[in-house]
Amino acid sequence: MLRGESISLGDLLNTKVIIPLIMVIISFYGMIHVLFYGQEASYGVSRDLPWGLLIITYTTMVVSSTGLCLISSMGHVWGFKNFEQIGKRAVWLAISTLMGGFFAIFWDLGAPFNLHALRLLLYYFPPKFSSPIWGMATFYSLYLLFIAVEFVSLLTKKWKFAMIFGLLAFLAGVAAHSNLGWLYGTNIARPEWRGPFFPIDFILSALLSGTALIVWLHFFGGNMKKDEKSMRLMKNLGRLMALFIGAMVFFEIWKTISGLSGHIPIEYESTIALISGPLSFNFWFFEIIIGYLLPFILLFATRFDSPKIIFLASILVVIGIFFNKYDIVISGQIVPVLAAYYHHVSYIRYLPSLSELSIFVGALGVASIIYFIGEKLFYLGENNE
Repeated sequence: MLRGESISLGDLLNTKVIIPLIMVIISFYGMIHVLFYGQEASYGVSRDLPWGLLIITYTTMVVSSTGLCLISSMGHVWGFKNFEQIGKRAVWLAISTLMGGFFAIFWDLGAPFNLHALRLLLYYFPPKFSSPIWGMATFYSLYLLFIAVEFVSLLTKKWKFAMIFGLLAFLAGVAAHSNLGWLYGTNIARPEWRGPFFPIDFILSALLSGTALIVWLHFFGGNMKKDEKSMRLMKNLGRLMALFIGAMVFFEIWKTISGLSGHIPIEYESTIALISGPLSFNFWFFEIIIGYLLPFILLFATRFDSPKIIFLASILVVIGIFFNKYDIVISGQIVPVLAAYYHHVSYIRYLPSLSELSIFVGALGVASIIYFIGEKLFYLGENNE
């Protein structure tokens, strides 16, 4: 359902859009630099550590998009009536964050407009079912298509189509995101990633980050009223966050135990890098304390009765999920591939460059602008508003 409003100059001067516009302008620095000088000269990555901040940004944003899709489907797909009030906002934010993620991965191609990068399109056909990258491209394309049709169906009140395409988007989102975990898990050269952990890890973190972002939407999106229905939804979101935090902590414990067991070359050193090495501050402070323990304590201490505390906990969770993905991507590469032949392991250093940081900021800006456009053009509140 369209609002019937146009976006005026006054809207563009609104802080909701002027700040994201500045963020996108900041990204021009990185985009121009990589076009003229190439990836290795512009980014902090190298042949030994080829995945950096832009891969982390992409992974985090598609995690959030998938989580938003999964949690938003609880209303119009799975029949939990209390969740219907955030359906359209959550689905539109899922589309927005997915576009921000695509923006980041596009610029990670290094020189995305040259013929070598365009040849990637030829790689798509014929289908390559054993390739996780082919699967990722296929499932995310289907996911975007299904979630777009789901959103239009919600706007036009075609509930049957909304339920059908919401279910398809749910299934495509699970397939796409677990496939992204498979992309990490099938990398034989990176034992820290190798194995069955990552498809499950990515789905759990998607559910947690999606719940946290829906708290943001409910707190700021015009739904946070002093009525029983809104308060009940906020409490339920707080309980879901606590549940998913507990699952993530349980998973982290066993993943760490597995990494330390047997002193498997490279995997053991990568795990040590997290718990007592160069990534330990990120892991213990930002991921474990800020992302998991502090929000978990806040939620239970207030018994899920304070919307402001639930919102604060959601901010901490989103920070923790970003550093979770940072730690995953970097820890898998921080140990040299030939470390098994060394008597002493020297960790590879990684520091994001200004170009990477600028494009990271731009990706957040792209997602914010797309969400703002939807907020102005469509009715994203409850259908009876």
